[in-house]
Amino acid sequence: MSVLAVIAFLMRSGGYRLPERSLTVLVGILVSQAIVNIVQHRTGVPAELVWIHVLLTTLAWLAMLWSVGGAGRLNPRR
Repeated sequence: MSVLAVIAFLMRSGGYRLPERSLTVLVGILVSQAIVNIVQHRTGVPAELVWIHVLLTTLAWLAMLWSVGGAGRLNPRR
């Protein structure tokens, strides 16, 4: 939910648009992970789906790092 709030904040007029693409990818990964989680719950957690869930978690972490890296450094306070 917080990812959607950040995207909405960035999409406002004059917002900082650089990490928008990486955050959109992150939302897609999180939605995919939620779908896998629902399927796991309904099918009794098959081992194959656990590995897919772990893979999606790793990809979500990488997308988060991509977002932070794309945002750049903060300007020092004066």
